Amino acid sequence: QLASEEDRPVIETWGGCNLFETDSLVECLEEVPTPVAMVGIHLCKGLSPAFMGLANALGPTKCPILCLAPCCLPRLVTRQSKLLQQQQQSPNNSNTNEEHHYSPEYLLVQRYESPYEKSQRREANARRDAARTRGRTCYMCSSSDHVVQQCALLPTD
Repeated sequence: QLASEEDRPVIETWGGCNLFETDSLVECLEEVPTPVAMVGIHLCKGLSPAFMGLANALGPTKCPILCLAPCCLPRLVTRQSKLLQQQQQSPNNSNTNEEHHYSPEYLLVQRYESPYEKSQRREANARRDAARTRGRTCYMCSSSDHVVQQCALLPTD
């Protein structure tokens, strides 16, 4: 309250959020009436790319500022940097039988989606989820209680 009375920005902290539930977080953040500045500290492994994906999903107008201070990154990044470091330290090391070559790999980060792309992705996810939960039946006995791999009529040999 004091900040808003003095016309300073209000700082909110949202602890305990699941960064992998991008759609629900985007909906909550889009309800905030002003642009947001997002700060992510100590986001281990896959949380850093998820955090960047959340900022990308909000877009540059809603989230013009992103500050990320990860403590560690996924193995993909750390493995690449170790291999590159090994190559730089001993590029012609003939004592090792195993050769490592640095090849660029990338972390997948969700990009910005237009409202149309977002609605298309959500519809596709809903269709996929509906297909997963459709009545599955066992092909051996036609029961809907289990799938064929769990059927008691399957031969054991």
